[in-house]
Amino acid sequence: MPHPGKLDGELGVLISLAVSLGMVILTVAGWWLWNTFPGLMEAVTSVSSVEIP
Repeated sequence: MPHPGKLDGELGVLISLAVSLGMVILTVAGWWLWNTFPGLMEAVTSVSSVEIP
């Protein structure tokens, strides 16, 4: 029977892996949207309150 603490460590690794993969997927999707709909992205960035020099 596995040690109970080992399962917690594996679960933490799986959660970390899922979060990392989600961030990669969101990055790729954002890049794709930015290149596919440049007019929409310009409108979104013009509404934002942060000014990029």
